[in-house]
Amino acid sequence: MTCEHSVTRRITRTEKNGKITVLADSFEGKRLNAPNDIVVKSDDTIWFTDPVFGIAGEWEASRPSASRTTPTCSGSAPTAS
Repeated sequence: MTCEHSVTRRITRTEKNGKITVLADSFEGKRLNAPNDIVVKSDDTIWFTDPVFGIAGEWEASRPSASRTTPTCSGSAPTAS
C-alpha cells in the first residue's frame, strides 16, 4: 500500500499484476490532504493519518487526524482525533 501526496493525494494498493487500486482519495466529498502513516490491522481495516500539512497549500478541509477504510470500500471513515 502507498500513501500518495502531491497531485494524487490518495491511498492505493498495488496488485500482484501491477494494477493500482485506489482505496481512499476523499472524505465527505473533499480530497485527502496528505495521507501518511499507514497500517493494516489484523481485521483488514486500513488506518492512516491525513494531516493538514505536508502539501504546498490547496487543503480542502480539516479532518480527523486518523481515518479508517477497508480493502473493499472507497473513501474513508472518520475516527476520533
